[in-house]
Amino acid sequence: MEDSICGFIDKPIFTFSAKVLKENLQRAFYYLIFPSFRHVLSKIKHEFAESNVLLEPVHSMMIERLKQAKNQMADGYTLYEILKKGLYKKLLQSKNGQQYSFIQNCKHVVDSLITSGWIQVLLALCENCYLEAALDSLKKPLLLSIFVSSGRNKQFVPISHHEYIPDKNLHFFKVKMLYKAQFPFSWNFHTWFVKQIQAGCSWWSEPVSNLERVMNSSGEPFSLLNNCEERECAMYTKDVIRGMFHRYISVQANDDIPNIAKGIIFWIGIIMEKKRSKVNIPLIEVTLYQMKDVIESYLQLLSLCDTQIRSSIEQLFNGKYSPLVQLIKVTLKLSEYFLWHPSQTDNKDNIPRKIHLACDALQSIASFLHQQCSKEGEYQEFLSVYRQLQMKNFGLKYFWTIDCYLISSNETMNTLNLAKQGFATKDTFAQIINSIIESHSLSVSLMRKIIYFIRDSLHIVQQMEPLDEQTTQLMFQNVIGYIICRIEELPRENSVNVLVLQALELFLAKVKEIDPTFLEKYGCRNASLNRVYERMLMNQKNLDCKIVPNPNPNSIKKIEAITKLKIQLTEYINFLCRSETTGELSAYETFKSTLDKISEALSYFKSNKAQFGDVSDLYEQYLHIWFLRQCCILKGPCWTQNFFTQSEIRKKYHIFASKKQSCVFSELEPGDMCEWLGAPFSKAFADKYNYFKQKLSSANTIKSCVINAKKDLIPLFIAALSVATSSTNPDKRLNTSCVFLQYHTINYTTFVAIFLSC
Repeated sequence: MEDSICGFIDKPIFTFSAKVLKENLQRAFYYLIFPSFRHVLSKIKHEFAESNVLLEPVHSMMIERLKQAKNQMADGYTLYEILKKGLYKKLLQSKNGQQYSFIQNCKHVVDSLITSGWIQVLLALCENCYLEAALDSLKKPLLLSIFVSSGRNKQFVPISHHEYIPDKNLHFFKVKMLYKAQFPFSWNFHTWFVKQIQAGCSWWSEPVSNLERVMNSSGEPFSLLNNCEERECAMYTKDVIRGMFHRYISVQANDDIPNIAKGIIFWIGIIMEKKRSKVNIPLIEVTLYQMKDVIESYLQLLSLCDTQIRSSIEQLFNGKYSPLVQLIKVTLKLSEYFLWHPSQTDNKDNIPRKIHLACDALQSIASFLHQQCSKEGEYQEFLSVYRQLQMKNFGLKYFWTIDCYLISSNETMNTLNLAKQGFATKDTFAQIINSIIESHSLSVSLMRKIIYFIRDSLHIVQQMEPLDEQTTQLMFQNVIGYIICRIEELPRENSVNVLVLQALELFLAKVKEIDPTFLEKYGCRNASLNRVYERMLMNQKNLDCKIVPNPNPNSIKKIEAITKLKIQLTEYINFLCRSETTGELSAYETFKSTLDKISEALSYFKSNKAQFGDVSDLYEQYLHIWFLRQCCILKGPCWTQNFFTQSEIRKKYHIFASKKQSCVFSELEPGDMCEWLGAPFSKAFADKYNYFKQKLSSANTIKSCVINAKKDLIPLFIAALSVATSSTNPDKRLNTSCVFLQYHTINYTTFVAIFLSC
């Protein structure tokens, strides 16, 4: 009675024998829920002790793990201590009122503990059908050895840990089943390999060789994996594929997708490790880790195909060609399926979605193949199909209906035939755009879609085409120039101006070195370029807006530098307006640092006069006026006047006081009335401000306060802010603001868009 619980497995107290183990094993199976109960598990349940069902190594390993489970649950207590301390409930009274004997209680506790132990052991061994895979591999000594060696390792195959005695009330457990394994503990091995690879960043130069050394030094079961031949490697790979990408493969699905993916992984591994002609498990794991995105893209394509196409792809695994050529042929077959395969017409409403998903998946695949074999003939054939598929994807997205997939229209065929030849020539893409435009009536809506189409298409073109910098620039110039010419044919309105700005933004974002004569040719004014750069840089960090010194800047570089300067100043203004601006300035180090940056930015043109020449003084004046306007918009003219006329600020930052430094800020004088607006801005601006301020001062005249031009928007906002902040009556401020907003609802996005350019 003083023996530990595990002693009952070795010492047959209470006639404890293999029969008792078998009976409790059967009870354990009752509490386990399997997705499908296989015949082999039924044989274990009823013939546990038979040597023809479980070989002696497997039987011994299971008994050993059962002992470990009992030891964990009993936590070192003897059976006597368990009963004496009440660590396990006694049996309930029988129906006739008689209690069970002490011996019966002991037997009940032991049986319950053994049953609980079997449950934990079976949960670990039956996960993903590992036990079934081992029993199916009785004629494969290597797999059986891996199963037994892995099962004995309690760190590698852990069982559930319980504090003291297990749950006194047994309940049902669902066996984890991601896939039906063919290789013993394949997912456990995969997670172990991932940890080793992630921890071994220092040996990325030879990851496979180093992983092999780690396996050998770790002992069994890991060292046994080096003995796996290609057949065992294939079983292991298909298991891991089902585990990693189970979103594409159901548990009940047949083996065609994993089988194709296994071959693809083998090919990619050999392509990446050119010195190896034979696959092994370390090579497979390194390939899965490094090329996960590419492999997942292939899985996505295979899941979108029908069974007939997958069967035809499996026939390509003939070994006649090199791994690289075979991989390209499989990729080509998949691409052709989504381009014209007639079987897709059975569900035509789903075609655009499938093509879109296929194109997304093919991007990473095309990028990988481009790095490996840009000059291979088979790759050029795939590239031709890939171009057409991308054009069809964007055509369905912006212009075409699904009928273009079923009926070959002239527009569709012209576009695809042009795309088939590639975009290496400077006018091919312009011809594609012209073909689309000529097939539709010219409108603002069409040109907006054309710009989006160009943006998406050129992104793909730059990824897959062998274009040098000069060819890229010519291609972009031709396309954007053609678009601007067609936009000019539309009636002049605000939306047309927006289209021009969008086209210029696309051009400036894609081309590094821009020829100023190109912009002059198409009448692109400096103001338009300024707004385009503002849109591009508005949401970027200050680090990205850093002005790079250029001794001989052209007109475009000058505009870019000015825009970056305004972006930086906008950030500083926002900080000023959010911060407390009263008290001793010396107490605010960050505040002082911001003022230093503002002073430096406002003096930029003086510091770079050699680059900007005679116009530097004019640029500086406009910059200072723009700066004051932004402050007035955010905080009002009174705050702006009072803040920049503080003696301490003017004493330290001469740009706000000296006429030599600035003819704009020097006009600001301390005072209560905001009569300074006419000096730095203009008399017309001051008149508009005073007019709006007078109208907004009374709720009765707000209705007659209207704006007739965009240039009136800024004085209107400044006047509204001045009225709202000058009143000492909170109710009046609130009433004025509410009435103003009621009669003058202004789109916030529009205001932000013009904020910088005003």
